[in-house]
Amino acid sequence: MSKGTPFDYSSNAKHNIHFLAFGLFYREIVCIYRESEDYINEIT
Repeated sequence: MSKGTPFDYSSNAKHNIHFLAFGLFYREIVCIYRESEDYINEIT
């Protein structure tokens, strides 16, 4: 068990970094989507 702990920790840290990057990316997508939605509403 103790042998696997450092590996689990490093993989967990990598997962957290990927999750954080995905969260920022998702927030950008949501902002773009809202802006385009407002743009469509202005046209129609």
